[in-house]
Amino acid sequence: WAFNLAYGSSNEDWPLSGGHDRSALYHHRFLFFLAFQATAATIVSGAMAERTLFSAYVIITCVVAGVAYPLAVRLAWAPGAWL
Repeated sequence: WAFNLAYGSSNEDWPLSGGHDRSALYHHRFLFFLAFQATAATIVSGAMAERTLFSAYVIITCVVAGVAYPLAVRLAWAPGAWL
């Protein structure tokens, strides 16, 4: 759902859902997004490792990967983006 939040697609347009004929570029964009999303979450979680409670560590990693990074992508790279 984070990919859809970032690029403004509907839920039926999820790249790995069956029955949709998507171009290779769409799937490459999804994998590109996934790689950078994982990197962003890793940087933040690595900075917090062993300094916070495990529950806070998991929560902030999920917030960064599921909300903060997709919103930043939407502002910068989505069609009709603000930045």
